[in-house]
Amino acid sequence: MLVFAIAFSSLCQDSTDGAALLERLERALEEAKSVSLQFEGTLKDSDKSLPYSGTIRVKGGGKILVAFSFVQGDRKNELRIQSDGSKVVIDHGKESRRTEECPRDLTRFVLRGIGRMGMFELCYSLGRLGEGSKKANQNLAELPLSMDSSVTDGKEGGKILGSVFAYAAARKPHKRGATKLWLDADTLTPLQRSSEYTKDDPMFVFTETYEGFSTEEIPDSEFEID
Repeated sequence: MLVFAIAFSSLCQDSTDGAALLERLERALEEAKSVSLQFEGTLKDSDKSLPYSGTIRVKGGGKILVAFSFVQGDRKNELRIQSDGSKVVIDHGKESRRTEECPRDLTRFVLRGIGRMGMFELCYSLGRLGEGSKKANQNLAELPLSMDSSVTDGKEGGKILGSVFAYAAARKPHKRGATKLWLDADTLTPLQRSSEYTKDDPMFVFTETYEGFSTEEIPDSEFEID
């Protein structure tokens, strides 16, 4: 079970409630006809750095299209997930390709993942559909908000980049430290996220940037499976 808590900051003069801002984002995502997002990120631990990137396109009725890739050493790994609302095809390239029944509330899970999880964790979870993770996915999608924080100006390189708020999520056996999500508070466009997973010492640090965010409707034909 994930437990969310917002970290309070007294630095904001004109404060906005972080929980309310995240709730506005999630409501806007669920009310949109479709959602598209491009992302780039880096996963770092104590001795290596792993770049990754991808796109996520999602529409009501369990329709999703995910392209995710990361570079590990000299090897590029790719994951493609496509759902037409009835079945989900999970393609790991040369390694494996399988078809699963589309889980209930798949669209809701993906949209909640955009707001809460980060793209690496979301793509990893989607790649494990049919491997005992459906229940966990549904639990996340239905998780009630229990946050209370202030939103501050998110600065990057001395410039203000949207609004930023922090939250934490605990999951056994790992613990997530402070996660920060940057948003354009007016358009509710996700801009950037940083997360840290810890156990006894810091283990993984994720940094992601987002581009191409759109809520324009995607034709159903794009989700059709050959």
